[in-house]
Amino acid sequence: MEIINLNIQNLCCNRCKTAVMNLLTNFGVLVIEIRSGVVVIQASKSLNQSEIANLLQMNGFYLLNDRETSIVNQIKCYLFEYLENKANEKNKMSDYLIDKLQVSYPYLSKIFSKLEKTTIEKYFISMKIEKAKEMISLENLTLSEIAYELSYSSVQALSQQFKTVVGLTVKDFRTVDTLNSAAS
Repeated sequence: MEIINLNIQNLCCNRCKTAVMNLLTNFGVLVIEIRSGVVVIQASKSLNQSEIANLLQMNGFYLLNDRETSIVNQIKCYLFEYLENKANEKNKMSDYLIDKLQVSYPYLSKIFSKLEKTTIEKYFISMKIEKAKEMISLENLTLSEIAYELSYSSVQALSQQFKTVVGLTVKDFRTVDTLNSAAS
C-alpha cells in the first residue's frame, strides 16, 4: 500500500469534496484526507490512476498532474475558502495562503501570475465582486450588510470596486438584474 496525493481541479466547496469522497469510496479507494484541491488516498500498487481520472472526469472533476497548475488550483480553492469562511477577519489574505500552502507569497504570486495572466489580488477582487453580485441578486441584504459580509471597509469602497469591475453602479446592476429576472 502507498499514500498518493491526487490534485483535483476545483475541489473547493464542501459539496464537491463530499461528491469526490463518495466517488472514490464507491470505487473502493480508501480516502485518508480531503482538503482544498487535494485528496490523499491509500492505494495498492495495482491501482489504475487512469481509471480514477476517468471516473472523476465523468463527474466533472479533473486530475492535475503538474506542480504549478496544482499550486494555482490550490490558491483558488483557498481564496474561495478564505472568502466563504470569513477567515480574512483574522489574517491578511497573503498570510492565509502562506499558512495553508507553506510556500512564500512571492513564489505563489509569481506562479499564479504566470499561469493566470492576472495577480492573486485582482483574481480575489473579482471573486468578491461575483459574490457581491450573487448576494445582490439572491438575498435581501442592504449594501451595508453586503459590504460587511465581504469585509469591505465601507459601502463606498464596495461601490467603487463594484463599478470598476462590473462597469455598472450597484443600483444599475440591481435594475438590470431585476429586469432580467422578470423576463425569465
